[in-house]
Amino acid sequence: MTTRSQPRLVSPGPRMRPVAPEGTEVCPRCDRRMAQRRWEEALRVCLDCGHHSRVPAAIRVTQLADPGTATLLDLPAADHDPLGFDDGVPYVERQRAVRLHTGSSDAVLVARAAIEGVEVAMVSMEFEFFGGSLGSAAGEAFARACEIAVEERRSLVSVCVSGGARMQEGIVALAQMARCTAGTQAVAAARLPYVSVLADPCFGGVTASFATQADVILAEPGA
Repeated sequence: MTTRSQPRLVSPGPRMRPVAPEGTEVCPRCDRRMAQRRWEEALRVCLDCGHHSRVPAAIRVTQLADPGTATLLDLPAADHDPLGFDDGVPYVERQRAVRLHTGSSDAVLVARAAIEGVEVAMVSMEFEFFGGSLGSAAGEAFARACEIAVEERRSLVSVCVSGGARMQEGIVALAQMARCTAGTQAVAAARLPYVSVLADPCFGGVTASFATQADVILAEPGA
């Protein structure tokens, strides 16, 4: 008596995404190909499926601010390494490499700007800088934005894109949650509006602190 062999299941493997020719972009969700210029005009949102691609922190400022009104703060680059973290490459060296790659001093960028004529202190987070993680320098930058808002009677606007607290700084990074919360409380005590925009992704200590402490919270799809 013979038995019929069972069909063998074969995994199809990872889906191959099309390679975008120079001057074009491919949507990571639906694979639509768009001209770079048109993609930027659409604020990096797919015209077919509505997918919101990640936006570098500096470009986000220019997207939101009235033309010619944004002035970035020159925040000092700080090589904080409270744990002496070294996983084969010292943390300080990783910080310097990421700084060169992104052009940002840390994961938080701060600017004075106007939006629809309203003077604001704007915070924009850079995901390419250690996943937008909140470390001591990033916490210092957000706190400075809150101080500017209070001192200059500006509204506070933050665009939050982060994986959470920075593990390489341990409890020092977690302490930034309280520091940033104190900053938002000072803005509220001054009776100034705070608007938070959640972009993709927004997790952990950033979501648990200043990202969700605003008067108005907006969220991009998928954030």
